[in-house]
Amino acid sequence: MKKIIVFFVTIELIAIGVLTRKIITKSKQSVLGKQSIHSIKKSSLIFSSTKYLKNFYEPKPNSIDTGLMFKRGRITINSDSLNERFNYSIQKPKSTFRIITLGDSFTYGLYIDTKDNWTEILEDELNNKLTCKNIRKFEVINLGVHGYDFQYSVERYKKRGVKYNPDLIIWYMVDPLRLTYININPTALNKAKKECEKEHNSYIYCPWGKVHNNYIKRFGETQILDFQKKSMMKLNEYYSGPLLFMMDYGFPPYQKKFFTRVIKKRGKKSWITDIYIPNSYRILNDGHPNEKGHKKIANDVFDFLIKNNIIPCKTP
Repeated sequence: MKKIIVFFVTIELIAIGVLTRKIITKSKQSVLGKQSIHSIKKSSLIFSSTKYLKNFYEPKPNSIDTGLMFKRGRITINSDSLNERFNYSIQKPKSTFRIITLGDSFTYGLYIDTKDNWTEILEDELNNKLTCKNIRKFEVINLGVHGYDFQYSVERYKKRGVKYNPDLIIWYMVDPLRLTYININPTALNKAKKECEKEHNSYIYCPWGKVHNNYIKRFGETQILDFQKKSMMKLNEYYSGPLLFMMDYGFPPYQKKFFTRVIKKRGKKSWITDIYIPNSYRILNDGHPNEKGHKKIANDVFDFLIKNNIIPCKTP
């Protein structure tokens, strides 16, 4: 059973972004048909059972992730299972401002070299461009993982992030309707696979797409968003400091209003903003940001932090 789960996790992780509804085009299938599929090896993930999540997964510590199906990007996983250039001390150094980032593959940095991820660029920009009275160094610690929803992100923070004692959390969410534990359900995916075969639909993402659409039809968007809200608010049990929540620019208006209300309930130390990535700044027909896209995200986040005085420093 564990091997089956790993296989379907692979399908789910590969599908993130490709099935982003605003990115899908008719030309995608013909283009993707020319791509070779690079599955995630079992050795690249670690699984653990938590109180709420039986199949919680993370990147394997001290490993290399090389690009999945597009075979692009060299991701270095540090000793704490984080996509980082180096390890961070658990005890926060004196006069250091720590930021933790949460989210899915857009935060993890899928298909991008670790050094080109927006979290790494932001860290460098904060250290190189700011003059701060009481801050000597900035650290941006990336807890993002491909395929994560709100519940998995909170569990990740509980397991890996609390010990770093962050001064700010930046949470970037791209698909608020994704429920990871459903998307990696082997029974549902196997049933969907058979349906796709009967329909002679050989598109590799057909099973995942069916499961995704079926659970939305079954539960309804309102119920799913309410569940996501409860999952998101569980973060308050482990962290009560400043939080910047970033939404993909393509969120429907009603979803933006929904999450704006959720964030505002946290109080004055909470902010919410859109992240816009032009198609030319995305990986061809996939939706994930390319190197230019990650640079733009980092610049936009940097500007928002300074403009809103979230980080009380001056630029030269």
